[in-house]
Amino acid sequence: MKFSWKWLNQLVDLKDIKISEFTNQLTLCGFEIEEIYKEDIIKDLIIDIDITANRQDTCSMIGFAREISTIFNVPLLNNTENKAFYFNHKFITISNLDYSSSKNGLIDLKINTINNIKSNQTPKWLINYLIASSIEPKNCLEDIKNYIQYKWGQDLQIFDISKMNIKSKDLKHSLIHTELSYKMNNIIKTNVQNTPVEILKYRDNSISIMGIETNKEFNCDKNTSNLLLCSSICDPQYIINTTNELNIKTHLSQKHSKQIPRCDFFSAYNEALLLISYYTKGTISKSYEYHLPYKKPLKFKLHKKHIYQTLGYIQSTDNHRQQLSTDNIHHILEQLNFSPIYNRYEQSYDLVIPPNRDNDIQRPIDVIEEIGRIYGFEKFIGNIPDNTQIGKESVINKTIRKARQILRNNGLHEVIHYSLEDNDKQYFNKILIYNPLQEDLSTLRTSLLHNIINTIQYNTQQKNTIPEIFEIGKIFYKRIEENTLLAGVLGNQEFSRLSWSDKTKHLTWFQAKGFLEAFFEKLNSNISWGQFNSLNQSIFCKERKLFFHPERTATIYNQEIKENIGIFGEINNNLKYLLNVKYPIYLFEINIHQLIKTIHKPKHLKNVIQPYSLYPSVTRDVSLNIKDNTNIKSVIKDIPKNPHSLIESIHILNEYYYKDKTEQMMRNISLRITYRAQNRTLTSRDLKQIDNEIMHLLNTYNN
Repeated sequence: MKFSWKWLNQLVDLKDIKISEFTNQLTLCGFEIEEIYKEDIIKDLIIDIDITANRQDTCSMIGFAREISTIFNVPLLNNTENKAFYFNHKFITISNLDYSSSKNGLIDLKINTINNIKSNQTPKWLINYLIASSIEPKNCLEDIKNYIQYKWGQDLQIFDISKMNIKSKDLKHSLIHTELSYKMNNIIKTNVQNTPVEILKYRDNSISIMGIETNKEFNCDKNTSNLLLCSSICDPQYIINTTNELNIKTHLSQKHSKQIPRCDFFSAYNEALLLISYYTKGTISKSYEYHLPYKKPLKFKLHKKHIYQTLGYIQSTDNHRQQLSTDNIHHILEQLNFSPIYNRYEQSYDLVIPPNRDNDIQRPIDVIEEIGRIYGFEKFIGNIPDNTQIGKESVINKTIRKARQILRNNGLHEVIHYSLEDNDKQYFNKILIYNPLQEDLSTLRTSLLHNIINTIQYNTQQKNTIPEIFEIGKIFYKRIEENTLLAGVLGNQEFSRLSWSDKTKHLTWFQAKGFLEAFFEKLNSNISWGQFNSLNQSIFCKERKLFFHPERTATIYNQEIKENIGIFGEINNNLKYLLNVKYPIYLFEINIHQLIKTIHKPKHLKNVIQPYSLYPSVTRDVSLNIKDNTNIKSVIKDIPKNPHSLIESIHILNEYYYKDKTEQMMRNISLRITYRAQNRTLTSRDLKQIDNEIMHLLNTYNN
């Protein structure tokens, strides 16, 4: 979009800002400058700027002037900031025309008739503005319309009443109304005849399809004497839906689909009315208008810690890291007209988003981006902040990782397929892609088995052995959340043989089932097997029964809550014939989310972690004579174990019973005592201490 430097200076106080500084700052704030050139005819500098899709509020001179005022912190001139939007905060529908439609596509509409036009000469200043905007001047009425549209970004239309089927004496009795109609060929050409649209009518003359196209038959020219001034704002979603149904796209529909700002509606219309009446000497008659209630301003809370976490530290003169001060943040928020109120207790700001930014600013992160943009992203330190929190792996990721490892260790190969597939009518409840790149990629998959079968078929056609593969991926259903599934194929023609001289045998149904049972056991999953019922009408079984043999298929379900989690079985004869295989092949498909519910962590394991010494140990074998009824635990407790003891472990080597000289039953216990230090090799002094401990122990029990 092209902006005149002189025009900008009349809207914003830029007298102390040079053009080089202006363009550099705009580039840093995210505006791409396409070209800067001089327009010799009007002696002006033109700046051509590429406006991004999310900043449609700047696609007008007034909107861009507001942005310049914010970026450079300079005031707007000539009361450019519009206060009429708030409409005294009345949130009620206002209307004095006949509007009734089930589409509810109209938001704002205002219409005036201007009669007895005596002049149609465009003023020189307006022509200069149009030349600066690369708009060719035509006539006064057309030029005023283009000027208002470029300045305010509003939809303004002017119709010549004298070209309508109305007698001049009937002008004071004109009736304006809207209606749903299928008849639009006099306005636009379309082959679609079953989509009603909202048509604006003046005394039964169709003058406009609201927000889509105007009737070119009623355009003004230099001979216009009576006109109809009309300005409207339509609901963007209504415009998008209607143009898609009609399969058309116009300049006007694109403007309305990007949401015209309501905050400038009255200012733009009033200025247009004033210019037309002043320069054409026309008489303004009664106005007709319709306005939906205004939305309440968007409000939310922004915490200061979130600003610091996102933007990080700023560069300081003393090379020390520091963060934006509270005053700096508050000042930037005021520049953005967010009406900040700081809460010292919560360390947060209560914000009110201005009406011209409510389409762009929807979340606190959007405000943080604006703070960084206005302050200057180049002033922040570009280092990645230190992560002080260790991430936690989710349960489903742990389960998938473990399942993948088990299957790979058992010789299965992992495959990955597209989530898109062809629209096969025999599958149910599929989600269709609105604009697929190819016909065979037109729906989201509802099962992993279809692609796995295709992979097997491809390998058999290439004369390869049928691979044992598995896939972990997502499936999608209408009105059901997407699920993560595990699917695979088992089948080996040379799986086993009883001896070297015997022929190899293929994988049997029970061997394949045992493979899955071992898989579930390694996952600590408590599952049960059930009989597959081909009459089951659930979506899961309804689709998968197309792959399986009706009498050699089993369901896998949660034993505790009796919930189906998967299916296992042999492929049916039709698939065997299609794949050209002579031995059984087995498929399985398991819902990972349901499988997690069957997994229980073992609670009987008690792992003890002790430090391990890298230094050598010394062992002493001791033989002790104790009475028959003496507890060996009490003996081990008597062995010296002070804080400085070097004993690492005590184990029982041998035990036997005998009778002493008094015929009393005794026990002989052989113990192996291991000595080791954690931080050094044992010295001769340590060995002497160990021998003294052993002698003390022997004297205690053997004497």
